[in-house]
Amino acid sequence: MVTSIFLYLVHTGRLTTLAPYETLVQFTAAVSITLWLNDWLSVKSRNNWVIDDTWDWKKEVIVVTGGSGGIGAGVSQRLADMGAKVIVLDIIPLTFKPGTKRIVYRKCDLSDEKEIANVCENIRNEEGHPTVLGQ
Repeated sequence: MVTSIFLYLVHTGRLTTLAPYETLVQFTAAVSITLWLNDWLSVKSRNNWVIDDTWDWKKEVIVVTGGSGGIGAGVSQRLADMGAKVIVLDIIPLTFKPGTKRIVYRKCDLSDEKEIANVCENIRNEEGHPTVLGQ
């Protein structure tokens, strides 16, 4: 924005001290606008061009498979910090200490179809129907 103002002032001759740098000001303005447009398009595309201010994380029941360690643990903690109820399904115990009661751990061997069915039934009965599944 500031660069565009400088560009306007240089182009109209109102800021003569920057006249020798007019090409540099034009280039800087073009790059600034391009970067702003890139950021704007990135934000919009990540959200599928939808703006939803009604999203309430406190109403979400999210199941994260493999959430005991690594990236899954980071995702689980972040979602819980945002207010969601997070159910972690993993064969290994949690490698972190949940800082909130919003994270529930369930041991589950994800290669065993019967165990998955049992855990899913228990989750529905005790926590409610999951609204999001993360892997």
